[in-house]
Amino acid sequence: MKSRSLYIMTSTVLVAVFLLACPVQAGDLIVRVLDVGQGDAILITLPSGRAVLIDGSEIPYGRRVIVPTLKRLGIKALDRVILTHPHSDHLGGLIPVLENITVREVWDSSSYTTQTYKKFRALIKEKNIPRTGVFVGDRDNWGDGVKVTVLNPRKKAPGEPNELILVEDSPEMQDEELRSAINNASIVIRLTYGATSFLFTGDGEHGAEKYILRSGLVLESQVLKVGHHGSITSTGDGFLKAVSPAIAAISVGKGNSYAHPAGSTLKKLEKIGAETFRTDRQGMIAFRSDGSIVTVSSERMTTLSLLEQVTSGDTVLFEKAAAQMGEGIAGGDFKDVDHFIKYCQANHGAADIYRNLLNQVQTALRLAHLDNSPVGPVGEDNPYLERIRQIENVLNTGAR
Repeated sequence: MKSRSLYIMTSTVLVAVFLLACPVQAGDLIVRVLDVGQGDAILITLPSGRAVLIDGSEIPYGRRVIVPTLKRLGIKALDRVILTHPHSDHLGGLIPVLENITVREVWDSSSYTTQTYKKFRALIKEKNIPRTGVFVGDRDNWGDGVKVTVLNPRKKAPGEPNELILVEDSPEMQDEELRSAINNASIVIRLTYGATSFLFTGDGEHGAEKYILRSGLVLESQVLKVGHHGSITSTGDGFLKAVSPAIAAISVGKGNSYAHPAGSTLKKLEKIGAETFRTDRQGMIAFRSDGSIVTVSSERMTTLSLLEQVTSGDTVLFEKAAAQMGEGIAGGDFKDVDHFIKYCQANHGAADIYRNLLNQVQTALRLAHLDNSPVGPVGEDNPYLERIRQIENVLNTGAR
């Protein structure tokens, strides 16, 4: 069976709040692409509850996002931490992870001269954590039916050092060349669990992709963590065709200065029919596999997706929907509010179910009007007036 057919969307089945806060169910593999700005951090929870972390974004995200997430999920130890390459947007957050969480093994195939990397290596040594360099063709059984094949970096030649040594400000390389060389030395792994598969690419660029294609190893994967935050330097046509993902996940920061992800990358993913998720838009992205299918959920579900799943009295999701609409009103974005109003207008009895929420939204609109027009009543030209009236009509209709 083709990998593309083995997944389902779960905007109406799974709730992101559950995936964020609740322990993993036995028999399920969960891959969480964490929302860590312009960086990467991927938390893999095995069916037994054991966990692996790939990359850690920058130091502040390690402190504010990764460590708190691990603690919230009850993860007290990581089977292994994988550093794909030593750039700070993948490395930095691993420092607070090593300082606060037990780590049983580190995969790291490079050596670098920055102070952050030196601290990373010093912590590994201080805590007596085994450090393993992995190379193309290496295979590992993580247990619970989860198997991994390493697709990059290249194997060392006889007489070469065990690790790729990269020197910052090397006179032999220009800055851009060194940056690209480090990206192309990323650890790339393909993970399988039953009939489901995931490909984690680090920041591998076209050079790494071409090398991987020549390796002859199986690349086809249902879920692709898109390389280098969706940059034009990655996701070549040949590589993408070989992977043939049904789902693509892009870890990227909102409004980043690199203009990631590139429009051309998004068009390529759309052309092959991959459903694309982005942390800058959806927040944390969670993939759950039972070994047969992959289901997908995200942290920032649309207001309608939330409302379609809640029943009267489900305060957590009501509050989340209210918060999202409140943020939109404050920022001048009424899309969620308009969808909510139309939903209530079109669904008999919705006004009674969502009466409290309708009142909250109406109050937020009135307060926003006062902030913008503190003197006098709501005017006919006020951008909030029509929505306030629409909500009033919905409330009155539901009360009859």
